[in-house]
Amino acid sequence: MRKKDGDQNLRFADCPLDIQNRLRGTRAEEWRKWEKFNASIVLCEDELQELLDAGVKAYPMQWIETDKNAHKRRDNVQVPPDLKSRLVGCGNLEELGTADGLRTDSPTGDVDAHNLVFSWCASNEVRIKHADITSAYLQGKQNDRVILYRIPKGGIPGEGVEEGTVIAARVPVNGTKDAGRGWWLRLKEVALENGYSLNKILPTMFSLRAKDKIVGVLCTNVDDLLYGNIPGHEEALEKILNTFSV
Repeated sequence: MRKKDGDQNLRFADCPLDIQNRLRGTRAEEWRKWEKFNASIVLCEDELQELLDAGVKAYPMQWIETDKNAHKRRDNVQVPPDLKSRLVGCGNLEELGTADGLRTDSPTGDVDAHNLVFSWCASNEVRIKHADITSAYLQGKQNDRVILYRIPKGGIPGEGVEEGTVIAARVPVNGTKDAGRGWWLRLKEVALENGYSLNKILPTMFSLRAKDKIVGVLCTNVDDLLYGNIPGHEEALEKILNTFSV
């Protein structure tokens, strides 16, 4: 396999046939995640034309494909490839920005927030736990604008989605300018709905209280969660995890 932007990134056309065949499989797997989370709607010709006539643009997409085992290889060490495909919108072409009222900022967990979780858990003899949200950007907050994307060259193998098919993204999917913010807003919404409070200084730090006592803490870093709860107060956190695919 030839490199694209490093050992991990692959260019489909430069890969040997056996790797191309496997990538077709990972592409189909990625599309099934889109379907699972209802991240987009495939438009019919009439629906598409109506939107185009209204001035909505359809932006291209691309496949970002990697070999997650590439870094393990050495001259004398051979490791089978671990392939992954991600369908990404070319949101950099979207003609929207802060001047149009679109916020694209999103907080990430800093050292202080992580240290507060560690400190609180240690002080209360609580086990520190973590979770990783699967395909987080496909589970973000629903868009409040119409975003159209065209399926890239080759379509979705075996899934009946042809090259050039236009989809309407329901959420800020990977590659969209506000993808990170859309995910964080949804996570924040779910945390608040389940009784957690957002820290006024650290925007990725949440706490859960019962009778004016902190009984749980939660820190987020994009799709990674770090948390701890005093025994008997785990239900709220479990509801948060059950809302998403972990």
